[in-house]
Amino acid sequence: MNRICSLIFIELFMLTIPSFASIRQFTVYLPTGADAYMRIYLPEQKSKPCRALLAVPGGGYRQTSIENNCQWAVFFAERHNMAFAVLHYRMPDGNPRIPVSDVTAALRLLHDSAQTWNINPADIGIMGTSAGGHLASLTACTAEQDLRPSFQILFYPVITMGEKGAHKGSRMRFLGKDCGNAEVEKRYSTELLVNDNTPPAFITASADDYGVPPEANTMAYCKALIQKNISASMHIYPSGGHGWTFSSPLPFHDALLAELDSWLSSLPERCYNSRLYGRKIAFFGDSYVRNHKRPYQEAWHALFAHKYGMEYFNFGRNGSRVSMDSKRFGPAMYKRCRELPDSLDFIVIIAGHNDTGLLDSISTDSFKKAVTLVIRQLKKKSPDAVIAWFSPWRTKNYQGSNRQRVIQIIEKVCRRERIAFFNCAENSGILANEEMFRKKYFQSTSDGAHLNAQGHKLFLPKAEVFLLNAFNAKQ
Repeated sequence: MNRICSLIFIELFMLTIPSFASIRQFTVYLPTGADAYMRIYLPEQKSKPCRALLAVPGGGYRQTSIENNCQWAVFFAERHNMAFAVLHYRMPDGNPRIPVSDVTAALRLLHDSAQTWNINPADIGIMGTSAGGHLASLTACTAEQDLRPSFQILFYPVITMGEKGAHKGSRMRFLGKDCGNAEVEKRYSTELLVNDNTPPAFITASADDYGVPPEANTMAYCKALIQKNISASMHIYPSGGHGWTFSSPLPFHDALLAELDSWLSSLPERCYNSRLYGRKIAFFGDSYVRNHKRPYQEAWHALFAHKYGMEYFNFGRNGSRVSMDSKRFGPAMYKRCRELPDSLDFIVIIAGHNDTGLLDSISTDSFKKAVTLVIRQLKKKSPDAVIAWFSPWRTKNYQGSNRQRVIQIIEKVCRRERIAFFNCAENSGILANEEMFRKKYFQSTSDGAHLNAQGHKLFLPKAEVFLLNAFNAKQ
């Protein structure tokens, strides 16, 4: 289909879409090929940039059913003030790189046009139906960090490319000559590709979908998300089959819209900051970083990185000490510095807790040298990185204690090495020395170290202000 015919085709089916006067509609073509384009729907202009969603239609990798996805434009614009883009991508014909490159180009165009279209480039999600759900979930799991969607919505998605449970037509047309190659099938089976940076998901399917069985696709993907502690909302409706659209008579249409409304409203907004977005940030330390017995994804630092669209690395280890090796917990942090990747943009150290009881045996001079060594080794590994340090919380009998001395030593070294320091014992508002406070905000009443999810959310605003000031000061 040539460009003129494509445009005529689009304008014709647009007549079937419910009208919404304040939506601006237009078509843009992608540089990857003549048949690759997006239909863009922008909500009424407001001062605040809006969230956006890229829709990847299905069609069994034989065609792109773009008109079905366009029907969702009014829903997202009217109820959630979201920009909506529907992608017409090229068919793979046995070459997966073709449609993948179109999705990448579409996301790149949305990011590059963010200012013009009043879109928040840090809050662009992806939606996929059927085979488009495969392409969307593949993108959600494998896209480069600066283009990784911030959330995903999947309707009756094709997920697996393995022989068991796969949609045969999609598998054959996507993989081509590699259909049956176990290694390639694993490479494109997205239930096997979920990782720590995969975004939250809303997934729906029908129990009577026999072409794309939910147990091998929707449910398998959701299970993989849960195993990685990724937020997931899954809804399997008793009936509806495969391929229902916004206007089709799905028996549970109203329930679907209500559940999707609720989920979208619960998604935390991401903030665009040109200094932070897409940058690499590592948190290095002990169980405060690892979040002890809870998933580290609910820790304040993971929430901070997600909010600003940063590539997040967690190098926390339970029991780790700044200054001494431990037979049980491994080498000291000044030795563990080598674990961190090179060329990080930001490094945040949260440590010193486990050195408190050791200070008398190792001496203040030895501890000071270890703190200095940690900072200087990190500077050497990532010379351009901004480094900051968070101290332990205040505990009982704090004044004159080894904990206070440890914090004072860290603060003095940080000042000398010119890195930002946050004294959590004095300025955090976290009252680890009070039982009632621990009962509400810590992982257990007897735990004076590790915040629970509620505690992390309580501390996040103060940590956020400190980090933003520290990072901006180095700009």
